[in-house]
Amino acid sequence: MKTNVSSLPLYFGDAEITFFNVNIDTNEQSDSLWHRHSYYEIHVCREGCVEYTFENERTVLRAGEVLIIAPDTPHFSVDREKYSEKALCVISFGVTKARGGKKLFDIFTGALDNYKCKPIRISKIAKLELELFYDPSRYHTVKGVCRLNAVAAQFLSLLFESIIDDTHNAVYGKRDTAVLIDNMINLPSVTLDDIAKATSYSKRHVSRLIREKYGCSLGQLRKRAKEHASNGSK
Repeated sequence: MKTNVSSLPLYFGDAEITFFNVNIDTNEQSDSLWHRHSYYEIHVCREGCVEYTFENERTVLRAGEVLIIAPDTPHFSVDREKYSEKALCVISFGVTKARGGKKLFDIFTGALDNYKCKPIRISKIAKLELELFYDPSRYHTVKGVCRLNAVAAQFLSLLFESIIDDTHNAVYGKRDTAVLIDNMINLPSVTLDDIAKATSYSKRHVSRLIREKYGCSLGQLRKRAKEHASNGSK
């Protein structure tokens, strides 16, 4: 297996946002393993769909959606549709801090933190020429790099305008929400407030979902689990 990586750095004050295009030269694409990065990742899906698994939740990124992954977040992804002789469907941007310039890194990452691990749908992204990033020749010519810079800047403008102005449309399917709640209720330190924030629902709605599935409140559910564990240890 041969892997070729092309990159394109863009600088906004003290924020460096680097595009990574990874082409894996193999007939069969294997599913990725658990891993983490020291920088922010921004993934945008061009086609198909990719399932991401985090420690406490699972979500699906579909065409036209963006996913933000915070630094040091363990995750892995599975391509829902196996592609053969076709470029990977996910485009990745890494956000790191650079020296000098206006203090924009904290502003960028503060906005990213608010929407991490949840797909964001931005309809205008579909109109961008994102397929240009899959052409390796563009990274080696002045004209090609200028064009890539222009498209990348358009993408970042749409993204940050959406998450900073709160004009985005967060995507959270019923199945994904159920998986997230199932995982979080098993963590004793997680409160109803935490679950509501993670699912973008009100506490009242989360309580209703838990009662509908388990027939009792979160407190009662944990009390039963504690009593069961206590009886089992005798």
